[in-house]
Amino acid sequence: MLVDPEFHEPPLPWEPMPIRPIRIRYTMAMRIEASRNGALEQQIRKEVAQLAAQGAYESEVRRIKQDLAAARYRAQERKRQWDQLARFERYERRAVSRRNTAIRAFDEALAAAQKARDHNIG
Repeated sequence: MLVDPEFHEPPLPWEPMPIRPIRIRYTMAMRIEASRNGALEQQIRKEVAQLAAQGAYESEVRRIKQDLAAARYRAQERKRQWDQLARFERYERRAVSRRNTAIRAFDEALAAAQKARDHNIG
């Protein structure tokens, strides 16, 4: 976890959704009217540009949603790792406490044995 560069990074800042492009519904009547006025190619270019803008918008929304989902997943993974570290730390504290208790008991037994030996000799 310590070598993971993303482990200690803060979560991604909130990224707003892009503005939905204006959508005009082109009808057959509109095309016929544009054809009569000689502007059919311009109208077709507008329709294609609108479709491209809509596709770009949907792609950007999908990317933002995927980034947010990935960030949530990474946050959950970090939480699990922190929980595991907390469990390890509790285990280590208990183990150190047991070791210290055993050392004190050993020292007391050693001191009692030393005292008994000194008392028998003297």
